[in-house]
Amino acid sequence: MAGSIASLKQRVSLLILALFAGAQIIWLVGEFGAEYRARAERAYHTHQDDLTAVLQYETTSAHRHLSVVRSQAEVVLKERVRQRVDEAHDVAQAIYTQAAGKLGDQELRQVIRESLRPQRFFQGRGYYFIDDMDGKCVLLPTVPRLEGTSLIDNRDDAGRYIMRELIRAVSNPENAGYVRYSWYPPGNSDRMDDKVAYARRFKPFNWLIGTGDYVSAVENGLKAEAVERLRAIHLTKGGRLTAIDQEGTVRLFPDQPALEGQKVDNLDDSPEGRAIKEVWRQAQSGGGAVEFPLADPVSGKPRQWQAWVEAEPTFNWTVAAMAPGDVAQAADESRTGLWTWRYVVPMLLLLTVLGWAALVGTGQGRGSHES
Repeated sequence: MAGSIASLKQRVSLLILALFAGAQIIWLVGEFGAEYRARAERAYHTHQDDLTAVLQYETTSAHRHLSVVRSQAEVVLKERVRQRVDEAHDVAQAIYTQAAGKLGDQELRQVIRESLRPQRFFQGRGYYFIDDMDGKCVLLPTVPRLEGTSLIDNRDDAGRYIMRELIRAVSNPENAGYVRYSWYPPGNSDRMDDKVAYARRFKPFNWLIGTGDYVSAVENGLKAEAVERLRAIHLTKGGRLTAIDQEGTVRLFPDQPALEGQKVDNLDDSPEGRAIKEVWRQAQSGGGAVEFPLADPVSGKPRQWQAWVEAEPTFNWTVAAMAPGDVAQAADESRTGLWTWRYVVPMLLLLTVLGWAALVGTGQGRGSHES
C-alpha cells in the first residue's frame, strides 16, 4: 500500500514536472516566434518601402522624359518654321534680284505676294504671311479679306498684340525673331491654340515675311513617340509604366495594348481594366501608392501588384510605375509559418513531454509493484 502511494506521488510529481517543462517550452517557443515575427514584419515593411521608393523614382524619371519631349516640341517647331521662312525669304529675294529694274515696285510686290500665296506645308496647317512694318497686312491666304487693312491692334485671346510682337521680333540686328501667340487652328473658329511664329524682315519693301505652327500639332506627334519610348522601358523588379491622359484615355498599358486609346470609364471588368481604374481613382485622389491583383505577363498566374501614381505637370497626364509586390505574398507565407511555430510545434512538444512522463511513471510504478 505504501509503495502504491509512493508510486502515485512520484507519477504526480513527474506529471507536474512535465507540465512545467511543457509550459517553459511553450513560453520559449512563443518568445522565439514573437521575435521571428518581428523580424519578418521589419523585413516586410523595409522591402515594401524599398519597392515604393523604386516605383516613385521610376515615375519621376518618366515625368522628366515627358518634360524633355515638351521642350523638344518647341525646339523642333522653331526649327521647322525658321527653315520655311528662310525658303520664302530666298524666293522673295531671288524674284526681286531678277526682276528689279524690269518691273515696277508695285508689280514686283504683286509677283512676290502671289508666288507665296498658294504654298502649304505642315500637313496643310502652314502658310506664309506678309505684313509691312506699319502693321498693314500684305498677304494672309487664310483670310484674304484682311489684306490691305491694318492689324496693328489685333490681339489673341490672352490679350497679346500679335502684329506689334511680330514687328518687335524683326526689329533687331538679326532682322528676325520668334513670337508666341494664340490663333485659330484650321477648321476651328471657336477657340485659339498656342502658336509659335518666325518672321524675317525683307528690306527691299520693308516687309516682314513669316509663318508659324501650332505647338499642340507638334506635341501630338512627339507624344506618340514618347509613349513608344516609355513602352520600351523595362523597370527593375519586373515593372512597367502606365500612362493615362488628362481626358481619361489610356495612352500606355504594356500588358494589354488593346486597351490603349479607350476611355477609363469604358473599360471592362477584367483584371487589367480594374487595375487601370484603380490607378485612375488614385490619381483623382491626389496620387500615391495603390495595390491591385493582376496576372503575371509570363506565367499568367495572379499576383498582387503595387503602383506609384502621380500626375505629371508637362502634359497633365497620369503616370504610374507598377511592379509585382511578391513580398506581400512572402510575408503571408511567413505569417503562416509563424502560426505553425507558435501553435502546432508547442503542442507537439507538450504531447511528447507528457507521453514521456507517462511512460516513465508507468515504468517506475511497475518496477515498484514487482519488487
